[in-house]
Order: sequence, then structure tokens, then C-alpha cells
Amino acid sequence: MSEDRVLFQTHISAEARDLARNAVAGMQQQVSSGYSLRTFVEDALRAHAGRLAQEHNSGQPWARVDRIPTGRRPANEE
Repeated sequence: MSEDRVLFQTHISAEARDLARNAVAGMQQQVSSGYSLRTFVEDALRAHAGRLAQEHNSGQPWARVDRIPTGRRPANEE
């Protein structure tokens, strides 16, 4: 894992935020007090991106891109 850190922001639902907070707090209490939200987010992103690649990209890693479109999507696409 690279030690380079970058700011990565987005808006998420309150429900998703609470799920993440609860999972991190549970891990801190039951496994390691050093478990962090950063660890949770990085693990979740890697796992989900890998799962999507398996399902939709013939199991191959996705092509590297420098940017993705930003801004709000139309309501029917969310």
C-alpha cells in the first residue's frame, strides 16, 4: 500500500456515514483501538472496486484515469 495520502471527498447519505462510524467504533472496541475510518474506507473501496471489476470488467483491473466527471448527476441516475 502506498503511503502517499490525498484528500478524497464526496457527499454520502447519513445512513452510509452512520454504518461506517458504527463499524469503525465496533472495530476499535473489539479488535484494535488503532482501527481508523481511513482504514475502513480504503479497505471498502478496494474490495468494492475489485468486486465490480470481477463482475463487469472480465476480472481485470480497471484502466487508470486521472479524473472522473464531477458534479451532481440527474436525479434519475442516482
